[in-house]
Amino acid sequence: MKLNCAEFYSKEPTEEMIVDLVRNNAKRGEFMILEADDGEAFVQIAGEYDAANPEARAFTLEYREAGKDAPLQHAVNDVTAAEATDALVSELRGDPAWRTRHQWEPVKGGGMSVGTLIAIVVALAAVAGICKFVLKLF
Repeated sequence: MKLNCAEFYSKEPTEEMIVDLVRNNAKRGEFMILEADDGEAFVQIAGEYDAANPEARAFTLEYREAGKDAPLQHAVNDVTAAEATDALVSELRGDPAWRTRHQWEPVKGGGMSVGTLIAIVVALAAVAGICKFVLKLF
């Protein structure tokens, strides 16, 4: 599996990494994607952890099973940091039971592939890096 965040990447994610990143907005950035090696199946979260209110339903949770025609599924209700952590750690362990703890609906249009999303994020990061470099010149 691979772990992709706006500010972090690992080809060998661990449970400890996931626990830390869910609760560390600066290290994680706006999103986190745990992607299967096949590049098709994934679990992703987006949101901001609130240390003052750790039980806040502050994260969007989505997943896609393997298969090009598999729909992107979106949790009907936002989830807490603990629920987001549970989903990601359970998926890392290969335990899909976490999916039964949420109500799901397909994302209209099926969403974009993880590969496309990663390509967009990498391109945006490159543009941001160039902008920072250019601004330092002035």
